[in-house]
Amino acid sequence: MYDHTRPQPGPHHAPGPYPPQAPAPHPPQSASPYGPPAPYAPPGPHPPQFPGQYAPQPPPPPRIPESAGDLRRAGAILIDGLCVAFVLGVVVIGARVTTHLEFPKDWLAMAGCGLGLSFLNHVVLTRLIGASVGKYICRARVVLEKTGTRPRLPRLFKRWLAGFGFLLVWLIASVFNLEDDPDDLCGVRMVALRDMRALGLTGA
Repeated sequence: MYDHTRPQPGPHHAPGPYPPQAPAPHPPQSASPYGPPAPYAPPGPHPPQFPGQYAPQPPPPPRIPESAGDLRRAGAILIDGLCVAFVLGVVVIGARVTTHLEFPKDWLAMAGCGLGLSFLNHVVLTRLIGASVGKYICRARVVLEKTGTRPRLPRLFKRWLAGFGFLLVWLIASVFNLEDDPDDLCGVRMVALRDMRALGLTGA
């Protein structure tokens, strides 16, 4: 039976081909954090540095022992004097026996011999072992005040020349207990050997 309510297919209801559709544009994507690395750029100029910001610090000054005590100094002076006197006595007696020197030649020979022995003891020997005979026996050494090393010959020679007047001033100051008791001169200091070893100094 024919149904009038149901639409019948006709020419205007025939399916036809679909029209072509353009692809929808994709939204822009943000850059991935794991994308390719940025190209290498050469480093720019360093920022200005403040004065002393990265400057190397100077090494700490060496620790120098205090000057030797008066008792050790007096002992070294006494031993040095006895050694020179003994050698002078032997030389003078031998010179009188062999050459028959008369006054004042014998005194001049004694003075020259004494100066020569003092120079060898306080300059040459001190340069070699760091002390004279008396200082070595009293376990004392002679070092530079600033570095703690062994003085060289020019400084020791100046100290030897100035030592004649220095010895007199030091003896007077020690006897009368003066407040301005002079210290060692020419930048040279007499120190105890045990104090040097306690600070790790060799005096070389």
